[in-house]
Amino acid sequence: MEKLYSKAAVALESSEYFTSKSRKSGKTYQGLTCPACGEKAAAWAYLDAPMSINCNRLSQCGARTNTVELFNLRQDIEKEYKPTQNDPHRPARVYLESRGLQKALDGLEYEYMPNVRKTGRGAVIFPVVKDSD
Repeated sequence: MEKLYSKAAVALESSEYFTSKSRKSGKTYQGLTCPACGEKAAAWAYLDAPMSINCNRLSQCGARTNTVELFNLRQDIEKEYKPTQNDPHRPARVYLESRGLQKALDGLEYEYMPNVRKTGRGAVIFPVVKDSD
């Protein structure tokens, strides 16, 4: 996951959203341009995990833009985060984490299924169980 954070940081710092007014401050990037409303120096992102650009203009915009989607970083998750013997569902976990679901994954049952419908692409599968009532 750290590799995805690093890719998001590099993409952010080299994007049009990171301007001459942008800077690293404490644990955040400050002074970013909001991708949703276009307001310069009105947005911020976490420095160690820049998974979204967040607009400070809460009453006018308040958008939270996912950087993985904005910079198209998700396309190579299956290639870069292949299943391992210790983590056979790694591509699914990294995909869900990239969607901002790190805390929700604790105790969640899911699987990675490669080559779904012979498309060459995998999928996250959630098991459906019968209610015990």
